[in-house]
Amino acid sequence: LQANRAKDSFHKALFGECRNKINTISGIHEIIYKTESFSEINLKDYFSKLISNLKSFYSTTEKNINLDYDIDSVSLEIADALHLALIINETITNCYKHAFTETYSGEINVSISAENEQLILIIKDNGKGFKESTLNSDSLGMDIINGLAEQLDATYNFENKEGVIFTLRFNLIKTEV
Repeated sequence: LQANRAKDSFHKALFGECRNKINTISGIHEIIYKTESFSEINLKDYFSKLISNLKSFYSTTEKNINLDYDIDSVSLEIADALHLALIINETITNCYKHAFTETYSGEINVSISAENEQLILIIKDNGKGFKESTLNSDSLGMDIINGLAEQLDATYNFENKEGVIFTLRFNLIKTEV
């Protein structure tokens, strides 16, 4: 509702990003209510929908950004899936906002796979890359990614390589303390 009232593009975009975060959380709850399990969620089912929603939100007539994904059929605890969904939302949003400022076309690829009892998320774009100072900056996006990765007990890194490659890994098997 507030986005419709916004008079400038900055605030419309800001409200749109907030809406995407809310939709990310509500999408998990919607799938939970439709499944038999209230403790786990199939990532392929949910993240395919999440990524399609982000693609739809960010598609514009000015830019031609192709967003593709390859997601293994892996089940994950609901809380972990929610943290991962918010990381994906934040990272893809950053790709759309920052990677293609100097070009009118590009690619974003998302991959989620399970290997050796680890979940591996890779999001890469073929945009302009980043400055090292960006990663160390005090931005809300980086704070969100840091906090959520910490809650997953995940490791992650950003790499400049013909664009940006974001890789996140965490154990699927949680050890009891």
